[in-house]
Amino acid sequence: MEAEETTSREHEMSKIHYKLTDHEFVRGMDHHRRTHKNFYIAIVFFACLALYLSTNSTDANRWNSYSFTFFYYASATISFAVISYLLLTLIGRRTSARNFKRSPFAQLNLTAEWDKTALTIRHNNGHQRYEWKDFQAWSEDANIITLFYGPQLVIPLPKRAFRPHQQDNFKAHLQDVGIKHSKLMPI
Repeated sequence: MEAEETTSREHEMSKIHYKLTDHEFVRGMDHHRRTHKNFYIAIVFFACLALYLSTNSTDANRWNSYSFTFFYYASATISFAVISYLLLTLIGRRTSARNFKRSPFAQLNLTAEWDKTALTIRHNNGHQRYEWKDFQAWSEDANIITLFYGPQLVIPLPKRAFRPHQQDNFKAHLQDVGIKHSKLMPI
């Protein structure tokens, strides 16, 4: 009897119930976007190149006018790239939220259960089982834990669904099964 009670308590500690909001869905997609660093690396590269070319000269008079022109165009190009990136990100977030609200997935009550081998997401229409060995990474912010399953598949789990200490146990479980914690870019 006591063993059954302990097993039942352990099972409840590895289960959360939630209904995903559009904001949480967008945050999960945002985590996916923020794991890709190529854009930031390109900006830093071109900024360093512009700085290098503007400070190293052989013929001071000729180079100063060339340096200023190059630095002006490089700055304008980098500024345009940053503004374009921010606008595309804003448009992408709004589009993701709108598409999520229109999808049947937005209306589902979800239950996430986990054990030593897999994460299972249950809902009214069925369930999906994801083996831990297939997950690539996970990340978190103040409101959500995001699991990265594939190149375009993220599983957002809202922190509001976790009971006290359950969140810490879940994160420890992710580390125990070998899923790495992914660092996110600031924007």
